[in-house]
Amino acid sequence: MPPDKIRTLPFGTGLILLRAAPPVVARLRMWTARSDAEELRANRAEIEMLMQKPAQAGPAEDAASED
Repeated sequence: MPPDKIRTLPFGTGLILLRAAPPVVARLRMWTARSDAEELRANRAEIEMLMQKPAQAGPAEDAASED
């Protein structure tokens, strides 16, 4: 698919590229419009909270710091 055609794809359209197949044009929908959006929001909030916590040292790091 030429770049000029890709640039004209409407909002909400995705392009799936595989090595051995022609491009597939897919219609996308916003995750907030899904029926399980509340669960996805809760999962996102949980993951964001975990990412903000400082990293804890693992067993290999603890053994190395004792030397």
